[in-house]
Amino acid sequence: MKILVRGVNWIGDAVMSTPALRALRLHFPDARISLVLRPWLMPLFSSHPDVDELIPYGSEYVGIRGRLKFARELAARGFDMAVLFQNALDAAIIVWLARIPKRIGYGTDARGLLLTESIRGNRKNPDQHHVYYYLELLKKSLDVASDFPELVLVPGEADRKRAGELLESFEPTCNYTIGINPGAAYGSAKRWMPERFAAVADRAVEKYNSRVILFGSDQERPLAEAITKAMKHEALNLAGKTDLPLLSALLYTCDALVTNDSGPMHMAAALHTPVVAVFGSTNPVATGPFGRGHRVVQKKISCSPCLERTCPNGTLACMEAILSEDVSDSLDSVMLGKKAVFFDRDGTLIRDVNYLNRFEDLYVFPDAQSALKRLHEAGFVLIGISNQSGIARGIVDENFVRQCHRRLMELLPLDAFYYCPHHPDDSCTCRKPATALLKKARLEHAIDLKNSYVVGDKTSDMLLAAAVAAKAVFVRTGQEQTSAQADHVQADNLTQAADWIIRNHENTGH
Repeated sequence: MKILVRGVNWIGDAVMSTPALRALRLHFPDARISLVLRPWLMPLFSSHPDVDELIPYGSEYVGIRGRLKFARELAARGFDMAVLFQNALDAAIIVWLARIPKRIGYGTDARGLLLTESIRGNRKNPDQHHVYYYLELLKKSLDVASDFPELVLVPGEADRKRAGELLESFEPTCNYTIGINPGAAYGSAKRWMPERFAAVADRAVEKYNSRVILFGSDQERPLAEAITKAMKHEALNLAGKTDLPLLSALLYTCDALVTNDSGPMHMAAALHTPVVAVFGSTNPVATGPFGRGHRVVQKKISCSPCLERTCPNGTLACMEAILSEDVSDSLDSVMLGKKAVFFDRDGTLIRDVNYLNRFEDLYVFPDAQSALKRLHEAGFVLIGISNQSGIARGIVDENFVRQCHRRLMELLPLDAFYYCPHHPDDSCTCRKPATALLKKARLEHAIDLKNSYVVGDKTSDMLLAAAVAAKAVFVRTGQEQTSAQADHVQADNLTQAADWIIRNHENTGH
C-alpha cells in the first residue's frame, strides 16, 4: 500500500503532527509512506523512522501549470491513499487531480467535494493540545488509535557529531548546556524581554556551571545580541548560524531549553529535552510543550491569551508580569534532578533467553529484589531500559513486552520501564547506546543523569552511560563477561553492583 501524507508548513505544526505519523505507521506497518513538505522543512524528517520517502513541494510547482505538473507526478507514483494534515484547498485540489482513490482530510476551505472522506470538526479545540487535532483526523477516518502519543524527531548521526564538536569547542569544562531561544516567528506578542532572558542565563552559568547557547533565525539575531550584551557571562550566539539539522542536534544535546512559544520549543519537546516555556498571548493548553516534565511559565492576565501577533494594548502586560525569578525557579525544577540507577533487562535483571516472548521463560535473578530494594531505600529512582528489536522483527508482541514490564515492576521496586521497539537498522535515537530512553526518563522523573548510574551486561550499556556522563557498572550475569568500557566497576552480580553504587555515592555524593 502506498500512502501520501501532505504535511504542514510551520515547524511547530510539523512536529505536532509526528504522533499522527507514528499512529499511521503502526496501523499500516507494511505501507510505503511518502510525506509531501515544503523544502525548508524536509531536513526535520530526513531521519524520521515513520517516513519512507520525502517529496518536496517547491517553487517549481507555483501556479496552475505547476500544480498540474505536480499532480501528474503524484499520479504516476500510484498512491492508494492521501492523508491531508494541511487544511488548504490547494492540497485537496492536487490529490484530486492526481486521482488518488482515497482522499482524507478535514472539510475546510470548501474542499469537501474534492475528498472521498471529508471529516467534520475541523476547528482546532483550544481546550485540547493540537497534537490531537491530527490524531483525530486518523481516528475519525480510518479508526486509527493512538494510546501513547509521542512527538518523534530523530537528529542524524552526522549532525549530532557536528553539534558535539561545536559544544566541545566552547566552554569544554562546563557540566551542563542550557539553550535560550528568545524569538517567536508568529509575532512580538510571544516574545519575552531580552534582559530577562539574560538574567536567567547568567544565573544558570553560576548555579549549574553551564554553558549557554542562544538560538534563533537570522532575523532574530538582534534579539540574541541584546541578550549577550546584557549578560555578565559569555554565551555562544548561534542565531542565524544553524540549519535545521544542526539546530535539532544541538537541542538534543541541551540539558534544558528556555524559550518562548515557538517551533524550536516543539522540537526540543520532541527530542526529550526539558523545556521551560514562557507563554503570554498564546494558549499553552493547545500549543504548549507536549509531554510530561516540561514547565510553562504564564501569569493570569485578564486579556491573555488573546492569540494576537502584536499586543492590542501596546503594553505586553502578560510578558511584563513574568519575572526572571519565575523562569529561573522553573529551570531549577528541571535541572536539580534526582539520582537514579538504570538497569538493562535481559542478562541483568532477568536471564537472557534471546527474545523473551512467553512468561514461562521469565526468570528473575535471585538477588535482584534485595539489591534493588537496598538502592531504593538509599533514595535512588530505579528504571529499567531495554532494546526490544524482537518487536520490529515480528518475533515478540509489543503487548507482551508491556505486560512483562508491568510484571517486573510488581516483582521488583522499579519506578518505570522504557524500551526501544525498533530494528537495529532503523534510524532511531532510543536503541542503546543511543540516549533517548534515558532522556525521556530524565524528563518524566526529574533525574540528573550526570548524578546517576547505568547497570548492564553489555558494552552497549557501558557506552550509554558514557554518552550521558553517568557512571557505568558492568555485571557478569549475561552474554558478555567483560567490557573495556566499564570505567567504574565490573561486578559478578547485582548484589555487588548495588554495594559499589551505594558505597561510591556515600563517598563522593555523585
